[in-house]
Amino acid sequence: MQILDYAMQMELDGEKYYRELATTCPDAGIRGMLEHMADAEVKHYETLKQMKAAGVASMADDVVRPSAKNLFKEMMDSGETFDFNVSELSLYEKARDVEYKARDFYLEHVDEVASEESRALFKQLADEEGLHADILSSVIEFVGQAEPGNWVEAAEWYKTEDY
Repeated sequence: MQILDYAMQMELDGEKYYRELATTCPDAGIRGMLEHMADAEVKHYETLKQMKAAGVASMADDVVRPSAKNLFKEMMDSGETFDFNVSELSLYEKARDVEYKARDFYLEHVDEVASEESRALFKQLADEEGLHADILSSVIEFVGQAEPGNWVEAAEWYKTEDY
């Protein structure tokens, strides 16, 4: 099925981008989060591969959300200052935009997959891609602030609503 092939390639490209971005990231916490996001893209790829082979698949639990919450809490508590340049921020913005496009792709093609289980899986993939975009938006906001320690008003990370 052409949709699954495209989606699988999209996930492989996402993994590669996050791994490359992680190697250039000066902050260990954000680097770790990018690596988690690369791992999530591998999980999505494997799920799609399973769907293509068997017609139905299930997806492992979300690994990005818990680590992202902890990352931002640790970064706020550390009191560190961050030195990110504009070109690095643009890389995060590009990644965020790609995640939104991936989310939109799954939502646009949800009715084109064969089974109800597959449609549910496409919706779940769309939700996770949206979550990745929200995480990247938070990274962009966090590192783009003049004083990152003052980024949020509460210690609870606000963009991780359950879906």
